[in-house]
Amino acid sequence: MRPRSTLITSLALDEPDLTLLPAARSIEDVARDDPSAIITTPIPFEEGLSKQLAGEIAQKLGFKPESQDKAADIFIKLYQLFKERDATQIEINPLAEVEGGDVLCMDAKLGFDENADFRQAVRPLSLPCSPPGPPRPHC
Repeated sequence: MRPRSTLITSLALDEPDLTLLPAARSIEDVARDDPSAIITTPIPFEEGLSKQLAGEIAQKLGFKPESQDKAADIFIKLYQLFKERDATQIEINPLAEVEGGDVLCMDAKLGFDENADFRQAVRPLSLPCSPPGPPRPHC
């Protein structure tokens, strides 16, 4: 499967906005050269990201019609993860639309609020600790 297009998807705690930009360039370069290519969508914290708004974002980003629902579903799930697991940052880089209409998260960076552990019944993710070594309290 070859990517038809790629972009960076990011959510950050300081402003619960969904920020999207072309993946081939750094945000600094895009902001300097073509700030209109950065799409920032405020998300009401209590209401969350609606299916309608997520679909509009996918369409605005140029996803093909057969991929728009899949992209919208990913955006909604990213926001749910962000909110429900006390994330401070979620970045998918790149998010790729591939031939055939699939939308894939190719790589991710996740950050969680360690001060919110008491609100979580389970750890947000069960990932092995790296690098290998002595056990750490958060593992």
